[in-house]
Amino acid sequence: MRTNLTSGFYRIAGTQPDRIAIVDPDGSPFTFGELGRHVNQVSRALRSSGLGTGDVVAGVVHNGHEYLELVLATGQVGMYFVPVNWHLSPSEIGYILRDSEAKLVVAAAGQAREIPPGALPAHRFVVGGAAAGWRQFEEFGRDEPAEAWCARRCITLPQAATRSPSCTPATRWSSSRSSTRNRCSETSNGIA
Repeated sequence: MRTNLTSGFYRIAGTQPDRIAIVDPDGSPFTFGELGRHVNQVSRALRSSGLGTGDVVAGVVHNGHEYLELVLATGQVGMYFVPVNWHLSPSEIGYILRDSEAKLVVAAAGQAREIPPGALPAHRFVVGGAAAGWRQFEEFGRDEPAEAWCARRCITLPQAATRSPSCTPATRWSSSRSSTRNRCSETSNGIA
């Protein structure tokens, strides 16, 4: 049986939904069940936004539940996730967004306000504040069903020390895409 980091998450979310999964930097706890439902809603919202398998979602967010939701949701629906270090300059962030061909970006408010407009995709969501032309990430997927969209798993690694984005596949790699992207493979998991 193949396994990766997300298989344990989905197993625990299904069998122990009230178990604490993470505690956000502000001290707010999130259970596995709660996080699993959010992941499923974000997965469905990505699809409802017109994104498909192989599309790129970028995250310029601080540590918190939003980052984990993006990693798991993009993996669940077979999209690439590009984590972008929020310490980078606005022009470096813009370069990564353009180079990765991100179709959706979620950014912390401080970074969202500074990213060059020409680098931004049409779909953009902000965390932890407001930014002109950005929608609130906490509302993204709120009205979507909480059942799993499909069955996918994915592992994404953070950027290398060289400041270039770096991802690794969960189980197999099909390299027709740039190295800034992560390829996911189908499996049977998800929160029902």
